[in-house]
Amino acid sequence: MISENQKEKIYKRVAMTIELFMENDGEISDEALAQLLAFQNIKSSSSTVGRDLTSDYAVDLIGKEKVAKIKQMREKNKLKGNQKGGLNYALNNDFEKNETGQFKGSHKRRG
Repeated sequence: MISENQKEKIYKRVAMTIELFMENDGEISDEALAQLLAFQNIKSSSSTVGRDLTSDYAVDLIGKEKVAKIKQMREKNKLKGNQKGGLNYALNNDFEKNETGQFKGSHKRRG
């Protein structure tokens, strides 16, 4: 069972995590958010940040609707990251095709 002192610390961490996330309009990675929390003397990791933003504690603090909005913002950020990663991959690699034009593989561009 969690003591009242532990619960208080968890609520404080979750509240600060949500506040920093919203201050950055949701355009921040979990890792960067964990670093910002460290500057506030709140120990956290990127996985804890992700869990805190969508936890039952967050629902208690801000309600289901706002937590759903945070989930949407995080999905949008994830999609942006995947798109950016795909574009960088295409720019940094050459693609090989076989005789029939089908994708065979890719290799890193040189020079």
